[in-house]
Amino acid sequence: MSDSKFQNFLLTNDDGIDAPGLKALILLMQKFGNLYTVAPAKGLSGCGHQVSGKLPIKVEALKTTNPKELKRWTAHGTPADCVRLGLNALVKDIPIDYVVSGINAGGNLGVDIYTSGTLAAARESTIWGTPGIALSHHIRGREIDWNLATERSVDVIKTVLDAAKEPKVYWNINLPHVQTEEIDLDIVNSPVDNNPAHVAFEEMEDSTFVNKGNYNLRPKTPGSDISTCFEGKISVTRLVI
Repeated sequence: MSDSKFQNFLLTNDDGIDAPGLKALILLMQKFGNLYTVAPAKGLSGCGHQVSGKLPIKVEALKTTNPKELKRWTAHGTPADCVRLGLNALVKDIPIDYVVSGINAGGNLGVDIYTSGTLAAARESTIWGTPGIALSHHIRGREIDWNLATERSVDVIKTVLDAAKEPKVYWNINLPHVQTEEIDLDIVNSPVDNNPAHVAFEEMEDSTFVNKGNYNLRPKTPGSDISTCFEGKISVTRLVI
């Protein structure tokens, strides 16, 4: 386990500053150190590694009632923007040890790593030399129990914090959506499944197309991150920038 008593964490997500998953992440990460939060003003799920470039990004300072969350902002930009702003402007004088992105409402498995704003934030931090960790929760037909998700994440975060110090590497964690309330689930190191996502386009009357694909019907290779998570285990994937 890492000695994270004096460590500083920058938190973000792609579901927006008011997302329940971010609240759960704060409750989780307060166990490990001091927190600084910079999250998008609105949900931007699936925005990938989009950045605002030289366009102005409005940032608003927010109040926080959590003694471990030392500063809190919302930015009218993308998750990658939030990380850039955090590390290079808002907390540039604070030695940030890790950036943690999530907890995303929905899995980020397989080829999702290319489209996920959650993953983009972790990747962006790693580009800047700060270890990045993305944390997501698969959804299977019912609401997420965020308190249970927080409890289940403690051991896997402890495990990944040590490994995350490796240069040019970031980490993708996916919690399964299982019926049991058991906290201690198997943690499995799993490679990315590179199968395409399940898509099923439906043509509408106005000549537009809507993807009716079912996330849970996507192809899955045995032993991959998708297979591991769908089997009710916590998937951990090592990614390289």
